[in-house]
Amino acid sequence: MKTWLQRIAFMIGIVLLTTIFHVALTPRIPDADSLYHIRHAWLYGTQGFGAHSFPWMHFSAISTYNADLWYGFHLLLVPFTYTQNLLSGLELSGIFLTSLLLIIFGFLLERHRVRLPYLWPFVLFFIVPNVLFYFLMVRPHILSLVGGLVLLSGLVRRQTILALLAGLAITFFHLSYFWFGPLIVGAYLCTQYAMRLRVWRTKDTNISISWLTVAASLTGIIVGILLRPEFGAGLTLAYIQIVQLFIEKLRNTPLVFGIELSPMSIADLFRTSFLFLILWTGSVWATVRTISDFPDRKHQEKHKTEMGLIGTSAVLSLLFFLFTITVAIRFFVPWIAFGTIVIASAYSKLTTEKKYRRTGAVLVCMMFIFMVPFALWRHSLNTQYVAHDPNALAKASLWLQENSREGDIVFHLHWDEFAELFFHNQKNYYIGGMDPIFQFAYNPELYWKFHYLSINATTEKTCGLYPCRESQLVDTYDVLTKDFNASYILVEQARNPTMFAYLSRDMRYERVYADTNAIVFSIKK
Repeated sequence: MKTWLQRIAFMIGIVLLTTIFHVALTPRIPDADSLYHIRHAWLYGTQGFGAHSFPWMHFSAISTYNADLWYGFHLLLVPFTYTQNLLSGLELSGIFLTSLLLIIFGFLLERHRVRLPYLWPFVLFFIVPNVLFYFLMVRPHILSLVGGLVLLSGLVRRQTILALLAGLAITFFHLSYFWFGPLIVGAYLCTQYAMRLRVWRTKDTNISISWLTVAASLTGIIVGILLRPEFGAGLTLAYIQIVQLFIEKLRNTPLVFGIELSPMSIADLFRTSFLFLILWTGSVWATVRTISDFPDRKHQEKHKTEMGLIGTSAVLSLLFFLFTITVAIRFFVPWIAFGTIVIASAYSKLTTEKKYRRTGAVLVCMMFIFMVPFALWRHSLNTQYVAHDPNALAKASLWLQENSREGDIVFHLHWDEFAELFFHNQKNYYIGGMDPIFQFAYNPELYWKFHYLSINATTEKTCGLYPCRESQLVDTYDVLTKDFNASYILVEQARNPTMFAYLSRDMRYERVYADTNAIVFSIKK
Protein backbone atom coordinates (compact mmCIF):
# COMPACT_ATOMS: atom_id res chain seq x y z
CA MET A 1 0.00 0.00 0.00
CA LYS A 2 2.80 2.39 0.89
CA THR A 3 4.44 1.83 -2.51
CA TRP A 4 1.20 2.56 -4.37
CA LEU A 5 0.64 5.74 -2.36
CA GLN A 6 4.15 6.86 -3.24
CA ARG A 7 3.48 6.19 -6.92
CA ILE A 8 0.22 8.11 -6.88
CA ALA A 9 1.83 11.03 -5.05
CA PHE A 10 4.69 11.00 -7.57
CA MET A 11 2.32 11.07 -10.54
CA ILE A 12 0.23 13.86 -9.02
CA GLY A 13 3.39 15.85 -8.32
CA ILE A 14 4.61 15.47 -11.91
CA VAL A 15 1.24 16.47 -13.40
CA LEU A 16 1.02 19.51 -11.11
CA LEU A 17 4.57 20.54 -11.98
CA THR A 18 4.07 20.27 -15.74
CA THR A 19 0.68 22.01 -15.53
CA ILE A 20 2.22 24.96 -13.70
CA PHE A 21 4.93 25.39 -16.32
CA HIS A 22 2.54 25.02 -19.27
CA VAL A 23 0.01 27.45 -17.80
CA ALA A 24 2.77 29.93 -16.96
CA LEU A 25 3.70 30.02 -20.67
CA THR A 26 0.17 30.96 -21.73
CA PRO A 27 -0.65 32.68 -24.07
CA ARG A 28 2.72 31.86 -25.65
CA ILE A 29 3.89 28.41 -26.74
CA PRO A 30 7.45 26.99 -26.73
CA ASP A 31 7.49 25.96 -30.39
CA ALA A 32 5.56 27.03 -33.51
CA ASP A 33 5.72 23.57 -35.10
CA SER A 34 3.24 22.34 -32.50
CA LEU A 35 0.58 24.43 -34.26
CA TYR A 36 1.06 22.32 -37.37
CA HIS A 37 0.92 19.07 -35.40
CA ILE A 38 -2.33 19.86 -33.59
CA ARG A 39 -3.98 21.09 -36.80
CA HIS A 40 -2.91 18.00 -38.74
CA ALA A 41 -4.35 15.90 -35.92
CA TRP A 42 -7.57 17.90 -36.31
CA LEU A 43 -7.62 16.87 -39.99
CA TYR A 44 -7.56 13.21 -38.96
CA GLY A 45 -10.32 13.85 -36.46
CA THR A 46 -12.55 15.49 -39.06
CA GLN A 47 -11.61 13.60 -42.25
CA GLY A 48 -10.72 10.10 -41.03
CA PHE A 49 -7.53 8.32 -40.05
CA GLY A 50 -6.51 7.02 -43.46
CA ALA A 51 -3.89 8.51 -45.76
CA HIS A 52 -4.92 11.70 -47.49
CA SER A 53 -3.27 14.27 -49.69
CA PHE A 54 -1.54 17.24 -48.11
CA PRO A 55 -1.48 20.10 -50.65
CA TRP A 56 -0.88 22.87 -48.12
CA MET A 57 2.91 22.61 -48.53
CA HIS A 58 2.49 23.09 -52.25
CA PHE A 59 6.16 23.19 -53.26
CA SER A 60 7.48 20.57 -50.87
CA ALA A 61 8.32 16.88 -51.15
CA ILE A 62 5.66 16.33 -48.47
CA SER A 63 2.93 17.27 -50.96
CA THR A 64 4.53 15.05 -53.62
CA TYR A 65 4.61 11.85 -51.59
CA ASN A 66 1.43 12.44 -49.56
CA ALA A 67 2.82 10.67 -46.51
CA ASP A 68 2.83 11.76 -42.88
CA LEU A 69 6.15 11.32 -41.10
CA TRP A 70 4.41 11.95 -37.78
CA TYR A 71 1.31 9.83 -38.42
CA GLY A 72 1.16 8.00 -35.09
CA PHE A 73 1.89 11.17 -33.16
CA HIS A 74 -0.95 12.99 -34.92
CA LEU A 75 -3.35 10.13 -34.15
CA LEU A 76 -2.41 10.39 -30.47
CA LEU A 77 -3.23 14.11 -30.54
CA VAL A 78 -6.70 13.61 -32.07
CA PRO A 79 -8.57 13.46 -28.70
CA PHE A 80 -7.07 16.84 -27.77
CA THR A 81 -8.59 18.41 -30.90
CA TYR A 82 -12.13 17.91 -29.58
CA THR A 83 -11.74 20.82 -27.16
CA GLN A 84 -13.70 23.97 -27.86
CA ASN A 85 -10.49 25.93 -28.43
CA LEU A 86 -7.69 24.16 -30.32
CA LEU A 87 -5.05 26.15 -28.42
CA SER A 88 -6.49 24.76 -25.17
CA GLY A 89 -6.19 21.28 -26.68
CA LEU A 90 -2.58 22.06 -27.54
CA GLU A 91 -1.88 23.05 -23.93
CA LEU A 92 -3.54 19.88 -22.58
CA SER A 93 -1.57 17.70 -24.98
CA GLY A 94 1.63 19.39 -23.80
CA ILE A 95 0.81 18.62 -20.17
CA PHE A 96 0.08 15.02 -21.14
CA LEU A 97 3.32 14.52 -23.10
CA THR A 98 5.60 16.15 -20.51
CA SER A 99 3.95 14.21 -17.68
CA LEU A 100 4.13 10.95 -19.61
CA LEU A 101 7.87 11.31 -20.20
CA LEU A 102 8.72 12.16 -16.59
CA ILE A 103 6.43 9.48 -15.11
CA ILE A 104 7.83 6.77 -17.40
CA PHE A 105 11.34 7.92 -16.49
CA GLY A 106 10.60 7.53 -12.78
CA PHE A 107 8.93 4.14 -13.15
CA LEU A 108 11.83 2.89 -15.29
CA LEU A 109 14.31 3.75 -12.55
CA GLU A 110 12.06 2.11 -9.96
CA ARG A 111 11.92 -1.11 -11.99
CA HIS A 112 15.70 -1.15 -12.10
CA ARG A 113 15.96 -0.58 -8.35
CA VAL A 114 17.73 2.76 -8.59
CA ARG A 115 17.70 4.63 -5.29
CA LEU A 116 15.27 7.56 -5.00
CA PRO A 117 13.62 6.71 -8.34
CA TYR A 118 10.94 9.41 -8.02
CA LEU A 119 13.49 12.12 -7.38
CA TRP A 120 15.38 11.78 -10.67
CA PRO A 121 12.54 12.85 -13.01
CA PHE A 122 12.63 16.21 -11.24
CA VAL A 123 16.39 16.31 -11.75
CA LEU A 124 15.89 15.53 -15.44
CA PHE A 125 13.33 18.34 -15.67
CA PHE A 126 15.40 21.04 -13.95
CA ILE A 127 19.06 20.20 -14.47
CA VAL A 128 19.39 21.87 -17.91
CA PRO A 129 17.01 24.83 -18.50
CA ASN A 130 16.96 24.47 -22.29
CA VAL A 131 15.89 20.84 -21.91
CA LEU A 132 13.12 21.95 -19.55
CA PHE A 133 11.87 24.28 -22.28
CA TYR A 134 12.11 21.50 -24.86
CA PHE A 135 10.08 19.13 -22.68
CA LEU A 136 7.17 21.59 -22.85
CA MET A 137 6.98 21.34 -26.66
CA VAL A 138 4.24 19.35 -28.37
CA ARG A 139 6.54 17.44 -30.70
CA PRO A 140 6.94 13.76 -31.61
CA HIS A 141 10.51 13.68 -30.28
CA ILE A 142 9.08 13.41 -26.77
CA LEU A 143 7.33 10.14 -27.66
CA SER A 144 10.47 8.90 -29.42
CA LEU A 145 12.42 9.44 -26.21
CA VAL A 146 9.75 7.63 -24.18
CA GLY A 147 9.92 4.71 -26.61
CA GLY A 148 13.71 4.68 -26.40
CA LEU A 149 13.68 4.57 -22.60
CA VAL A 150 11.20 1.70 -22.57
CA LEU A 151 13.21 -0.15 -25.23
CA LEU A 152 16.36 0.20 -23.13
CA SER A 153 14.57 -1.26 -20.12
CA GLY A 154 13.13 -4.11 -22.15
CA LEU A 155 16.52 -5.06 -23.56
CA VAL A 156 18.31 -4.96 -20.23
CA ARG A 157 15.59 -6.94 -18.43
CA ARG A 158 15.16 -9.33 -21.40
CA GLN A 159 11.44 -8.59 -21.69
CA THR A 160 10.68 -9.56 -25.27
CA ILE A 161 7.12 -8.22 -25.54
CA LEU A 162 8.08 -4.88 -23.99
CA ALA A 163 11.02 -4.51 -26.39
CA LEU A 164 8.76 -5.39 -29.34
CA LEU A 165 6.16 -2.78 -28.38
CA ALA A 166 8.77 -0.11 -27.67
CA GLY A 167 10.43 -0.63 -31.06
CA LEU A 168 7.02 -0.48 -32.74
CA ALA A 169 6.12 2.76 -30.95
CA ILE A 170 9.34 4.53 -31.97
CA THR A 171 8.73 4.21 -35.71
CA PHE A 172 4.93 4.34 -35.62
CA PHE A 173 4.85 7.66 -33.80
CA HIS A 174 7.84 9.27 -35.54
CA LEU A 175 9.21 7.69 -38.71
CA SER A 176 12.24 10.00 -38.95
CA TYR A 177 13.50 8.35 -35.75
CA PHE A 178 13.77 4.94 -37.44
CA TRP A 179 17.49 4.96 -36.52
CA PHE A 180 16.85 5.48 -32.79
CA GLY A 181 15.87 1.92 -31.96
CA PRO A 182 18.80 0.25 -33.78
CA LEU A 183 21.17 2.69 -32.09
CA ILE A 184 19.88 1.67 -28.65
CA VAL A 185 20.16 -2.01 -29.60
CA GLY A 186 23.74 -1.43 -30.80
CA ALA A 187 24.68 0.35 -27.56
CA TYR A 188 23.19 -2.53 -25.55
CA LEU A 189 25.19 -5.11 -27.53
CA CYS A 190 28.41 -3.10 -27.08
CA THR A 191 27.85 -2.99 -23.33
CA GLN A 192 27.13 -6.69 -23.12
CA TYR A 193 30.27 -7.54 -25.07
CA ALA A 194 32.34 -5.25 -22.83
CA MET A 195 31.00 -7.10 -19.80
CA ARG A 196 31.70 -10.46 -21.43
CA LEU A 197 35.29 -9.45 -22.15
CA ARG A 198 35.77 -8.77 -18.47
CA VAL A 199 34.16 -12.12 -17.61
CA TRP A 200 36.36 -14.03 -20.09
CA ARG A 201 39.38 -12.79 -18.22
CA THR A 202 38.03 -14.48 -15.10
CA LYS A 203 37.32 -17.72 -17.02
CA ASP A 204 33.54 -17.30 -16.64
CA THR A 205 30.93 -17.20 -19.40
CA ASN A 206 27.92 -16.24 -17.31
CA ILE A 207 27.08 -13.12 -19.36
CA SER A 208 24.78 -13.93 -22.26
CA ILE A 209 22.81 -11.84 -24.74
CA SER A 210 19.09 -12.39 -25.22
CA TRP A 211 19.04 -12.51 -29.01
CA LEU A 212 15.29 -13.11 -28.90
CA THR A 213 14.79 -9.73 -27.22
CA VAL A 214 17.12 -8.06 -29.71
CA ALA A 215 15.21 -9.65 -32.60
CA ALA A 216 11.89 -8.56 -31.06
CA SER A 217 13.15 -4.97 -30.83
CA LEU A 218 14.14 -4.89 -34.49
CA THR A 219 10.92 -6.64 -35.50
CA GLY A 220 8.90 -4.01 -33.63
CA ILE A 221 10.74 -1.25 -35.46
CA ILE A 222 9.85 -2.84 -38.82
CA VAL A 223 6.22 -3.48 -37.82
CA GLY A 224 5.88 0.15 -36.70
CA ILE A 225 6.89 1.23 -40.20
CA LEU A 226 4.56 -1.23 -41.94
CA LEU A 227 1.54 -0.19 -39.85
CA ARG A 228 1.67 3.31 -41.29
CA PRO A 229 -0.38 4.18 -44.40
CA GLU A 230 1.84 4.86 -47.45
CA PHE A 231 4.87 3.61 -45.52
CA GLY A 232 7.01 3.50 -48.69
CA ALA A 233 6.43 7.19 -49.34
CA GLY A 234 7.02 7.86 -45.65
CA LEU A 235 10.40 6.13 -45.82
CA THR A 236 11.31 8.34 -48.79
CA LEU A 237 10.49 11.45 -46.75
CA ALA A 238 12.49 10.08 -43.81
CA TYR A 239 15.43 9.53 -46.17
CA ILE A 240 15.13 13.14 -47.34
CA GLN A 241 14.96 14.53 -43.80
CA ILE A 242 17.82 12.45 -42.42
CA VAL A 243 20.16 11.22 -45.16
CA GLN A 244 19.78 13.89 -47.82
CA LEU A 245 19.89 16.62 -45.19
CA PHE A 246 23.12 15.17 -43.79
CA ILE A 247 24.64 14.99 -47.28
CA GLU A 248 23.74 18.61 -48.01
CA LYS A 249 25.25 19.69 -44.69
CA LEU A 250 28.48 17.88 -45.58
CA ARG A 251 28.48 19.77 -48.88
CA ASN A 252 27.97 23.04 -46.96
CA THR A 253 24.82 23.74 -48.96
CA PRO A 254 23.50 26.98 -47.40
CA LEU A 255 19.96 25.86 -46.67
CA VAL A 256 18.07 27.99 -44.16
CA PHE A 257 18.20 25.47 -41.32
CA GLY A 258 16.58 25.90 -37.93
CA ILE A 259 19.07 26.48 -35.14
CA GLU A 260 18.47 22.98 -33.74
CA LEU A 261 20.11 21.51 -36.86
CA SER A 262 23.40 23.27 -36.13
CA PRO A 263 26.05 21.86 -33.76
CA MET A 264 26.20 23.28 -30.26
CA SER A 265 29.26 25.35 -29.50
CA ILE A 266 31.40 24.44 -26.50
CA ALA A 267 30.69 27.88 -25.04
CA ASP A 268 26.91 27.28 -25.18
CA LEU A 269 27.43 23.82 -23.74
CA PHE A 270 29.15 25.17 -20.63
CA ARG A 271 26.83 28.15 -20.33
CA THR A 272 23.66 26.05 -20.25
CA SER A 273 24.71 22.74 -18.73
CA PHE A 274 27.95 23.00 -16.75
CA LEU A 275 26.45 21.39 -13.63
CA PHE A 276 25.19 18.44 -15.67
CA LEU A 277 28.57 18.16 -17.41
CA ILE A 278 30.36 17.82 -14.09
CA LEU A 279 27.97 15.20 -12.71
CA TRP A 280 27.74 13.28 -15.99
CA THR A 281 31.52 13.17 -16.57
CA GLY A 282 32.14 11.83 -13.07
CA SER A 283 29.37 9.27 -13.42
CA VAL A 284 30.60 8.01 -16.81
CA TRP A 285 34.10 7.62 -15.37
CA ALA A 286 32.64 5.67 -12.44
CA THR A 287 30.69 3.48 -14.89
CA VAL A 288 33.80 2.60 -16.86
CA ARG A 289 35.62 1.73 -13.64
CA THR A 290 32.68 -0.39 -12.45
CA ILE A 291 32.52 -2.42 -15.67
CA SER A 292 36.30 -2.93 -15.68
CA ASP A 293 36.07 -4.15 -12.07
CA PHE A 294 33.06 -6.36 -12.78
CA PRO A 295 32.23 -8.56 -9.76
CA ASP A 296 33.25 -12.14 -9.47
CA ARG A 297 31.01 -15.07 -10.43
CA LYS A 298 28.94 -15.24 -7.27
CA HIS A 299 27.76 -11.62 -7.62
CA GLN A 300 27.41 -11.38 -11.41
CA GLU A 301 23.75 -12.46 -11.58
CA LYS A 302 22.87 -9.79 -9.03
CA HIS A 303 24.63 -6.98 -10.87
CA LYS A 304 24.45 -7.73 -14.59
CA THR A 305 21.02 -6.10 -15.10
CA GLU A 306 22.17 -3.04 -13.18
CA MET A 307 25.36 -2.84 -15.22
CA GLY A 308 23.44 -3.37 -18.44
CA LEU A 309 21.32 -0.30 -17.68
CA ILE A 310 24.11 2.01 -16.59
CA GLY A 311 26.58 0.77 -19.23
CA THR A 312 24.14 1.10 -22.16
CA SER A 313 23.02 4.52 -20.91
CA ALA A 314 26.64 5.63 -20.67
CA VAL A 315 27.35 4.52 -24.25
CA LEU A 316 24.21 6.27 -25.53
CA SER A 317 24.90 9.47 -23.61
CA LEU A 318 28.47 9.57 -24.98
CA LEU A 319 27.19 9.11 -28.53
CA PHE A 320 24.53 11.79 -28.19
CA PHE A 321 27.03 14.16 -26.59
CA LEU A 322 29.29 13.76 -29.64
CA PHE A 323 26.30 14.21 -31.97
CA THR A 324 25.34 17.40 -30.10
CA ILE A 325 28.70 19.11 -30.57
CA THR A 326 29.41 17.82 -34.09
CA VAL A 327 26.05 17.35 -35.87
CA ALA A 328 23.02 19.10 -34.36
CA ILE A 329 21.64 20.59 -31.15
CA ARG A 330 18.55 18.37 -31.43
CA PHE A 331 20.62 15.49 -29.94
CA PHE A 332 21.02 17.53 -26.76
CA VAL A 333 17.86 16.13 -25.14
CA PRO A 334 18.63 12.38 -25.44
CA TRP A 335 22.14 13.12 -24.18
CA ILE A 336 20.67 14.68 -21.04
CA ALA A 337 18.04 11.94 -20.62
CA PHE A 338 20.41 8.97 -20.88
CA GLY A 339 23.07 10.91 -18.97
CA THR A 340 20.66 11.42 -16.08
CA ILE A 341 20.17 7.64 -15.91
CA VAL A 342 23.95 7.30 -15.62
CA ILE A 343 24.05 9.90 -12.83
CA ALA A 344 21.14 8.27 -10.98
CA SER A 345 22.70 4.81 -11.27
CA ALA A 346 26.09 6.07 -10.11
CA TYR A 347 24.45 7.74 -7.10
CA SER A 348 22.55 4.53 -6.34
CA LYS A 349 25.74 2.49 -6.44
CA LEU A 350 27.61 5.03 -4.31
CA THR A 351 24.95 5.05 -1.57
CA THR A 352 24.68 1.26 -1.40
CA GLU A 353 27.11 1.51 1.48
CA LYS A 354 25.57 3.25 4.49
CA LYS A 355 28.67 5.33 5.19
CA TYR A 356 28.15 7.26 1.92
CA ARG A 357 24.41 7.89 2.25
CA ARG A 358 24.72 11.09 4.23
CA THR A 359 27.27 12.42 1.74
CA GLY A 360 24.94 11.48 -1.10
CA ALA A 361 21.98 13.24 0.55
CA VAL A 362 24.06 16.41 1.01
CA LEU A 363 25.13 16.33 -2.65
CA VAL A 364 21.53 15.95 -3.84
CA CYS A 365 20.37 18.85 -1.65
CA MET A 366 23.18 21.08 -2.93
CA MET A 367 22.32 20.11 -6.50
CA PHE A 368 18.67 21.15 -6.08
CA ILE A 369 19.59 24.37 -4.25
CA PHE A 370 21.67 25.40 -7.24
CA MET A 371 19.84 23.95 -10.24
CA VAL A 372 16.22 24.97 -9.51
CA PRO A 373 16.84 28.76 -9.23
CA PHE A 374 19.18 28.62 -12.24
CA ALA A 375 16.60 26.67 -14.26
CA LEU A 376 13.82 29.10 -13.36
CA TRP A 377 15.95 32.11 -14.31
CA ARG A 378 17.01 30.63 -17.65
CA HIS A 379 13.47 29.45 -18.32
CA SER A 380 12.17 32.97 -17.79
CA LEU A 381 14.59 34.14 -20.48
CA ASN A 382 13.40 31.41 -22.85
CA THR A 383 9.80 32.37 -22.16
CA GLN A 384 10.54 36.03 -22.89
CA TYR A 385 12.78 35.69 -25.94
CA VAL A 386 12.21 32.24 -27.46
CA ALA A 387 8.58 31.33 -26.82
CA HIS A 388 6.24 31.94 -29.74
CA ASP A 389 3.03 33.95 -29.97
CA PRO A 390 0.59 31.54 -31.67
CA ASN A 391 -1.51 34.47 -32.88
CA ALA A 392 1.27 36.58 -34.39
CA LEU A 393 0.05 35.87 -37.94
CA ALA A 394 -3.55 35.08 -37.01
CA LYS A 395 -5.11 38.33 -38.27
CA ALA A 396 -3.31 38.17 -41.60
CA SER A 397 -4.22 34.48 -41.98
CA LEU A 398 -7.89 35.11 -41.23
CA TRP A 399 -7.98 38.04 -43.66
CA LEU A 400 -6.64 35.76 -46.39
CA GLN A 401 -9.21 33.13 -45.49
CA GLU A 402 -12.06 35.60 -45.83
CA ASN A 403 -10.86 37.44 -48.94
CA SER A 404 -9.13 34.85 -51.13
CA ARG A 405 -10.31 31.96 -53.26
CA GLU A 406 -10.07 28.31 -52.26
CA GLY A 407 -6.60 27.01 -53.12
CA ASP A 408 -5.00 30.41 -53.75
CA ILE A 409 -1.26 30.16 -53.15
CA VAL A 410 0.28 32.45 -50.54
CA PHE A 411 4.01 33.01 -51.01
CA HIS A 412 5.69 33.42 -47.62
CA LEU A 413 9.37 34.18 -47.13
CA HIS A 414 10.21 31.81 -44.26
CA TRP A 415 9.54 28.10 -43.91
CA ASP A 416 8.86 28.48 -40.18
CA GLU A 417 5.80 30.67 -40.91
CA PHE A 418 3.94 27.72 -42.37
CA ALA A 419 2.82 26.13 -39.09
CA GLU A 420 0.97 29.21 -37.89
CA LEU A 421 -0.48 30.05 -41.31
CA PHE A 422 -1.77 26.51 -41.71
CA PHE A 423 -3.13 26.44 -38.16
CA HIS A 424 -5.30 29.51 -38.73
CA ASN A 425 -6.16 29.09 -42.41
CA GLN A 426 -6.56 25.84 -44.35
CA LYS A 427 -8.30 27.55 -47.30
CA ASN A 428 -5.02 28.64 -48.89
CA TYR A 429 -1.92 26.73 -49.93
CA TYR A 430 1.62 27.71 -48.95
CA ILE A 431 5.17 27.30 -50.25
CA GLY A 432 6.54 24.82 -47.73
CA GLY A 433 7.29 24.25 -44.08
CA MET A 434 8.58 22.02 -41.26
CA ASP A 435 12.05 21.75 -42.80
CA PRO A 436 13.66 23.52 -45.80
CA ILE A 437 15.15 20.23 -47.03
CA PHE A 438 11.69 19.21 -48.21
CA GLN A 439 11.48 22.29 -50.44
CA PHE A 440 14.99 21.65 -51.72
CA ALA A 441 14.19 18.00 -52.49
CA TYR A 442 11.01 19.01 -54.32
CA ASN A 443 12.83 21.33 -56.74
CA PRO A 444 16.29 22.82 -56.04
CA GLU A 445 15.79 25.60 -58.58
CA LEU A 446 12.57 26.78 -56.95
CA TYR A 447 14.17 26.49 -53.54
CA TRP A 448 17.06 28.80 -54.48
CA LYS A 449 14.65 31.36 -55.94
CA PHE A 450 12.86 31.32 -52.60
CA HIS A 451 16.11 31.26 -50.62
CA TYR A 452 17.62 34.49 -51.96
CA LEU A 453 14.42 36.39 -51.20
CA SER A 454 14.14 34.83 -47.76
CA ILE A 455 17.63 35.88 -46.62
CA ASN A 456 17.29 39.44 -48.03
CA ALA A 457 20.01 38.81 -50.62
CA THR A 458 17.84 40.07 -53.50
CA THR A 459 14.48 41.75 -54.11
CA GLU A 460 13.73 42.77 -57.72
CA LYS A 461 15.67 39.78 -59.03
CA THR A 462 16.28 36.29 -57.73
CA CYS A 463 18.08 33.19 -58.96
CA GLY A 464 17.49 29.47 -59.31
CA LEU A 465 21.16 28.47 -58.95
CA TYR A 466 23.79 28.40 -56.23
CA PRO A 467 26.21 29.97 -56.64
CA CYS A 468 24.59 32.50 -58.96
CA ARG A 469 26.08 34.92 -61.47
CA GLU A 470 24.47 38.24 -62.31
CA SER A 471 23.58 37.04 -65.81
CA GLN A 472 21.50 34.23 -64.28
CA LEU A 473 19.19 36.51 -62.28
CA VAL A 474 15.48 36.45 -63.16
CA ASP A 475 12.65 38.87 -62.42
CA THR A 476 11.03 38.22 -59.04
CA TYR A 477 7.54 39.02 -60.31
CA ASP A 478 7.86 36.38 -63.03
CA VAL A 479 9.07 33.87 -60.47
CA LEU A 480 6.12 34.56 -58.16
CA THR A 481 3.49 34.42 -60.92
CA LYS A 482 4.89 31.77 -63.28
CA ASP A 483 6.98 29.46 -61.10
CA PHE A 484 4.94 29.61 -57.90
CA ASN A 485 1.58 30.73 -59.32
CA ALA A 486 1.18 32.85 -56.19
CA SER A 487 -1.80 35.15 -55.71
CA TYR A 488 -0.56 36.76 -52.49
CA ILE A 489 2.71 37.35 -50.72
CA LEU A 490 2.96 37.67 -46.93
CA VAL A 491 5.85 39.64 -45.44
CA GLU A 492 6.99 40.20 -41.88
CA GLN A 493 8.53 43.65 -42.22
CA ALA A 494 10.88 43.14 -39.27
CA ARG A 495 12.41 40.07 -40.94
CA ASN A 496 12.38 41.23 -44.56
CA PRO A 497 12.52 45.04 -44.68
CA THR A 498 14.09 45.18 -48.17
CA MET A 499 11.45 42.88 -49.64
CA PHE A 500 8.75 45.00 -48.04
CA ALA A 501 10.25 48.11 -49.60
CA TYR A 502 10.40 46.45 -53.05
CA LEU A 503 6.79 45.29 -52.91
CA SER A 504 5.63 48.71 -51.70
CA ARG A 505 7.19 50.61 -54.62
CA ASP A 506 6.43 48.14 -57.43
CA MET A 507 3.02 48.79 -59.02
CA ARG A 508 2.56 45.09 -59.84
CA TYR A 509 1.81 44.45 -56.16
CA GLU A 510 -0.96 45.94 -54.06
CA ARG A 511 -0.93 46.10 -50.28
CA VAL A 512 -4.28 44.70 -49.21
CA TYR A 513 -3.75 44.03 -45.50
CA ALA A 514 -1.36 45.20 -42.78
CA ASP A 515 -0.99 44.87 -39.04
CA THR A 516 1.93 45.19 -36.63
CA ASN A 517 3.21 41.68 -37.43
CA ALA A 518 2.56 41.04 -41.11
CA ILE A 519 1.69 42.71 -44.40
CA VAL A 520 -0.16 41.01 -47.24
CA PHE A 521 0.28 42.05 -50.87
CA SER A 522 -1.86 40.81 -53.72
CA ILE A 523 0.03 39.99 -56.91
CA LYS A 524 -1.56 41.54 -59.99
CA LYS A 525 -1.77 39.17 -62.94
